[in-house]
Amino acid sequence: AKVNVKPVDLGGKIFPISGGLPLPQRAPQRQAYRLVELARWRDYLKMPLTIKPKFFPAPGDLSACLIIAAKSHGEEAALRLSWGILKACWVEERNTGDTETLQAIATEQGLDGAALLALAQSDATKAQYTAFTQEAIDRQVFGAPSYVIDGEIFWGQDRLDFVDRKLASRVDGIDIILTSHTHDALPQPVRVNRTLLIASGSATKFLSRLDIELKNGRMTDFSYALIPVLADAITPDPAMAALVHDIRAPHETMLAMELARTEGLLYRRGNFNGTFDDVICDAMLSERDAEICFSPGFRWGNSLLPNQAITWDELYSATAITYPNCYRRTFSGAAIKDILEDVADNLFNPDPYYQQGGDMVRVGGMNFAIDIDAPMGRRITAMTHLKTGQPIDASKDYTVAGWASVAETVEGPPIWDLVAKHLLTKKVISAAPAGTVRVSRSGG
Repeated sequence: AKVNVKPVDLGGKIFPISGGLPLPQRAPQRQAYRLVELARWRDYLKMPLTIKPKFFPAPGDLSACLIIAAKSHGEEAALRLSWGILKACWVEERNTGDTETLQAIATEQGLDGAALLALAQSDATKAQYTAFTQEAIDRQVFGAPSYVIDGEIFWGQDRLDFVDRKLASRVDGIDIILTSHTHDALPQPVRVNRTLLIASGSATKFLSRLDIELKNGRMTDFSYALIPVLADAITPDPAMAALVHDIRAPHETMLAMELARTEGLLYRRGNFNGTFDDVICDAMLSERDAEICFSPGFRWGNSLLPNQAITWDELYSATAITYPNCYRRTFSGAAIKDILEDVADNLFNPDPYYQQGGDMVRVGGMNFAIDIDAPMGRRITAMTHLKTGQPIDASKDYTVAGWASVAETVEGPPIWDLVAKHLLTKKVISAAPAGTVRVSRSGG
């Protein structure tokens, strides 16, 4: 398959007519989950990546036109320059909105930087940029990256496995595709026509073994095994074990300190909530004197058994991120509903190409019902303020706490300090599920 690179004006032309929002205007939960995904991609691909680069977002029009100009040297040159610009922003923290920087990047990619910059600033290149943008609008493109194959759109880097399947259905003669990305491993290969798609998952949780039989130039049979990587069955590398020990040694006493003890099971594994999430939400409501709170839906951290100590180590494992401040703000009831609807559509849009994955934002101080099969804007109903027992009023303002917002002006204590204070006060955590979400399906 041949890649035809077509840069477009996403923020200036496509977002305003497709309902997209620039990053700073998105809900705090979506901003937070974006950073989680960036970290997952960095670790999954084992590539250097700065989660919050110094010059992002940078003006993109000149970069786009420079890539279009590079197409005059072939698609490979355009792809090479695209990679160079992305690397400059996300790894080297260079200002890709600066003219001299872009010229230098083009030169580094083996192109005539000065000549290419002049071509990028020409009326003809700007007209092509406008034409590519209009083509994207006509094709119903709404975000990037988007891939169009035979008129069918595939949006998002975590949808590349669907691109693999589409390509496998179009191109005969491919025996095996190692899928480009998925968090979830496939117990058995997916067969598309004669092609096998293999997914071993992320984070080195599994290894795949595929044995194939070939006859007359084609694969005629195979056997496959998805092999779990069990940490307790593998002898640790002595040098790495020593390094981890040396880093943790000065902090062991503090990490082992018991903050409280749980009477029930604490976990963060649910799609909509978990008992450890409830503890975090209770802490925000109490310590930030809030009526309602939001907690991000990522699910890392250990599950704790009944009567187990909740230590600093366990608390850090459930909350440790680089943007931990717990804010306290005012949101209208309508804004609260919009946030929940926005996150829900990322998860449950019936078209998989519109799904971004992840789990539902956790809530405290209120309950609600969600109909997974309802359309966007009508999934969330029966929002009730638990303290008063009254329905959430769209026109009323509520004091809301939350954490994991990427906004630069967020003020408040780190979430782990706030939860630790709450745990030290409580001493014993009952760990009873809060039951704040009622899930239904109208589509059967």
